[in-house]
Amino acid sequence: MKDINSFFSINKYIVLPSPKKPKVFLVVDNDLIADNSFRLYNPFSKKAKFLKSSVFKILPFIRPFLKRKKRGDFIEFLENEFKKPLISSVYIATDNNKVVLQLQNKGILGYVKVPLNNEGEKNIINEIKAYEILREKEILNYKFFHLKYNQKNCLFIENIEGHSEFIPIDLDFEFLKRLKRNKKYVLNKHPRIRGLLENSEEWLKEVILKIINNSKNEYELVYEHGDFAPWNIKFKNNRFYIFDFEYFIEDGIEFFDFIKYYYQYLKLLENKQIDEIYKFLNKKFKIPKEIFELFVIKEYLQERGEMELKYLRGLSGK
Repeated sequence: MKDINSFFSINKYIVLPSPKKPKVFLVVDNDLIADNSFRLYNPFSKKAKFLKSSVFKILPFIRPFLKRKKRGDFIEFLENEFKKPLISSVYIATDNNKVVLQLQNKGILGYVKVPLNNEGEKNIINEIKAYEILREKEILNYKFFHLKYNQKNCLFIENIEGHSEFIPIDLDFEFLKRLKRNKKYVLNKHPRIRGLLENSEEWLKEVILKIINNSKNEYELVYEHGDFAPWNIKFKNNRFYIFDFEYFIEDGIEFFDFIKYYYQYLKLLENKQIDEIYKFLNKKFKIPKEIFELFVIKEYLQERGEMELKYLRGLSGK
């Protein structure tokens, strides 16, 4: 499954940002197919956006010199499942634990997530669980189905039309309201925070206990998306469409998703420090300091980032 050639269809590909550091393999046989495949690569940085637009413009000149790939084993399997020929563009996830395939046949059919290791498969299984729960609750109605290939769990999700970009959510984010579960807990009894405690090392447990034992505020129990970032949201006709539920938490806590939306944008694209991010969120949305600090702990446990570690060491005084 780690052989990238398994995911190619019989088409011409271009590699971005470069063959030495591939992120996406995009099919460019003709302008219509290329226009669809380039939707798989959705960068937010100005540099990456410029690269994408520049390469697209020169495609007619370089297309004749590109060689066709051979059909991979996984694509042959998918063609048997779908009962039709497929065109596959390939996105390699940042954490290198999965690939995402965009499938075309007279338009974009949808996307298939394929694990490259145990961690990737764990996340895909969790996403399948999320879609099943949220569909049952009538919160989502996307078509999806579970695939098995060489005993690996894969996920197909139908194409969701729309565009992705950072849009400040001063407006009420209706989707987040729909994730509330009509239960509230004080922090030291909230299931999400109890989960953080269980997964923390001793010095971090001390930080959490200090925060939650000094709080009397109650917080909603919610279905938590877990990675509620601008690139996991599409906008169409003033509506939000959410996808990529790999980090879904069934017993989540309010505010974490809301904070994540701004945190990812301000940290990764604006190079803001954690204190600066909190000042922005507090001034604009009155986000409680205690919930923001617990969010940073969650981020650290998930990503083990140096910036989060430094911030939390400051809270611990160690």
